[in-house]
Amino acid sequence: MILKKDCSGKTDSLFSCDRCKILIGGKEKLTIKVFSGRAGKIIKKWDLCPLCYRKLYKGIEKYKKTE
Repeated sequence: MILKKDCSGKTDSLFSCDRCKILIGGKEKLTIKVFSGRAGKIIKKWDLCPLCYRKLYKGIEKYKKTE
């Protein structure tokens, strides 16, 4: 979630992680986008900090190993 927008570039913008609510800068933010098949659009779902992104990645990899 964007908290402060920097008009000159996204590097100085301020975001909040959608999972843990920590404040992150534009350089640290990782955006997760989802393709909506019905609408045919790519929709931005979450802004994550690097720690939450790693947790999501590890969870997906762990799930794939159980199959």
